Amino acid sequence: MLPELNTVLRVAVGTSPDPADGLRPSQAPSRVEHIEPATDGRSWRGPRVLIATPRYPGDVDEPRPGTACTLTWSDGHAVYELLTMFDSALPGGPDTSLRTWRLEATGETVRLQRREFFRCECSLPVTVAGLDRAGARATATGFTLDLSEGGLRCVLKGPTLKPGGGAQVGVELTPGTVLTLDGEVLRATPRPASALSGSVEPRPVETVIEFKDAERHGDTVRRAIFAEQLRQRRLGIV
Repeated sequence: MLPELNTVLRVAVGTSPDPADGLRPSQAPSRVEHIEPATDGRSWRGPRVLIATPRYPGDVDEPRPGTACTLTWSDGHAVYELLTMFDSALPGGPDTSLRTWRLEATGETVRLQRREFFRCECSLPVTVAGLDRAGARATATGFTLDLSEGGLRCVLKGPTLKPGGGAQVGVELTPGTVLTLDGEVLRATPRPASALSGSVEPRPVETVIEFKDAERHGDTVRRAIFAEQLRQRRLGIV
């Protein structure tokens, strides 16, 4: 099973041909531009997937041929992962002038466990009510950085919430539509102070929250993720 044409996916690039050597700490969005099926008698073995060139902060060069790359995508019902290796960079696919990467599959597509949720980068208004570091009730507001069925990462203004404490999260999926979920604060890290904001204004806090009942609202969150991916694609973000 391979991702279909125009599938929105995420790409993680390794540091060598061996996937065990680890991946970059972040993934970049992309989409499938073309599929080259495996053909007997050719010098290459697995099918090839041509994807829009992903961009990582600070990138200068393309990966070396043979570098391990992992593709992750969802069909709306499950999340899939495919191990590939970087073959080459092309000026454009057969039907597009967009620069692409050609990746050769090195294994079979794997359906991930439900706990390995597909994550989408998005900016949605969020309100979190929980406990501050002193144990007092507190509420902070901000915007999401990414969202999945299992939790979210966000930047909040207000009190720093206590890691390990319970939290009630309100995410505005669409204007006027707020989804409320119970969760637990896993991490709360103040961002470095900005020279423009000075030292008086409280620093935004990057906060990671895990949802307690991921299955209950999974379908709603999943629909929101796909709607956001479609919006990003229409804007040319991915």
